[in-house]
Amino acid sequence: MFGDVLNTTKIMAHCPPILRAAKLLGASIEQSGQLPKGLVPLVSLRVASINGCPF
Repeated sequence: MFGDVLNTTKIMAHCPPILRAAKLLGASIEQSGQLPKGLVPLVSLRVASINGCPF
């Protein structure tokens, strides 16, 4: 319905340590304070749009 599953998603689904590390990376970027709080959801929306993923 939404297109092909990306290879990175397949890898993370089969390797919990990689999935945990990817989640930590995303969380650390969000919590770093480098982006203003209001910009974080806009960046997520743009990345989802680029990847053809609904957000």
